[in-house]
Amino acid sequence: MKEASDKFKMPVLSSVLAKGVLDDKFPAYLGSTGRVASKPGAEIGFGTDLIVWVGNDVPFSIFLFNKKAKVIQIDIESTKLGKRRHADVPMLADAKKALRAIIDAGKEKEASSFYKAAIADKENWVKWQDSFKDSDQMPVRPEPIFDVLNKTASDRAIFGVDVGNININFQRLVDMHDDQKWVTSGKYATMGFGAPAAIAAKVAFPDRDVYSLSGDGGFAMLMEEILTQVKYNLHIVNVVFSNETLGYIEAEQTDDSHQPLSGVDLPATDWATVAKGMGAEAYTATTKAEFQAAMDAAQKTDKPVLIDVKLTHEMPFTTEHMFIDSAWQDQTKIDEFVKKYQAQDLKPFSYFMKQA
Repeated sequence: MKEASDKFKMPVLSSVLAKGVLDDKFPAYLGSTGRVASKPGAEIGFGTDLIVWVGNDVPFSIFLFNKKAKVIQIDIESTKLGKRRHADVPMLADAKKALRAIIDAGKEKEASSFYKAAIADKENWVKWQDSFKDSDQMPVRPEPIFDVLNKTASDRAIFGVDVGNININFQRLVDMHDDQKWVTSGKYATMGFGAPAAIAAKVAFPDRDVYSLSGDGGFAMLMEEILTQVKYNLHIVNVVFSNETLGYIEAEQTDDSHQPLSGVDLPATDWATVAKGMGAEAYTATTKAEFQAAMDAAQKTDKPVLIDVKLTHEMPFTTEHMFIDSAWQDQTKIDEFVKKYQAQDLKPFSYFMKQA
């Protein structure tokens, strides 16, 4: 995929569950599509006129790309061809062999304005996210926490990722590389998935470092699995992002249905004390430094560890309801959006197209 992208100067997107197929720092990889996507990942699909669709089965694809774009679809299963979207050129073939044949047969292209704009859009997005890595905002933002996690997790780390805003932050802020692996409940969105998934990963790969990443809502549903980790002496680092709300649902109620919040608030809970009561080592982190100290301590024990991160109540940047392009959007809404998400340094894709 990297070779095809380099030769034909094509930006690359993945489905959410395909994160990790390419290193996140590959310049032309813009991330995933859909609600949990990065900003460039969400924007690029609507600007393209050709999609090479490789083994993709995203249920919401018709909402994520330019409807007029031509589609070359490669899949080894005939039932997948045209299943989610009309394919102009369906190819029943092994993806690796098909891409190899296309690469060998095609001529290298010069970087187009579209390609240059896509690369610049990603660079702008990454720079914006990185600007918060050392933020001292209280309660703590997710970027400082994930910065520590990226620097601490080994090249063979495995992440069991729960369902909710943690999916958004994981997709955008964890830089997958080398032989790292991760798993989440994709199509079914089963809350409480993180801790038992981490247990399965540790049992299957006992020599790897394993992390369970959950919001407080998801963790509350199966937090008793700490008992399982203690019983079998499984060294898993459980990170709970506590913001006292079912954040993913809160955002849907606020942004999608515009309704009064209902059933999303959670009681403030001392998850570190709960975990200690079950026999795990546990810490509370309210700052980047405290989280780093907890992660350092976690490396010095073979017991299960829980780190309760007291996270900001602010919602992640929304890619579904972006107001950022003055060329066609209302300036008042843009100003409100930019202020809400501290997005003053972000530019729309159209800006980079003009620059290119």
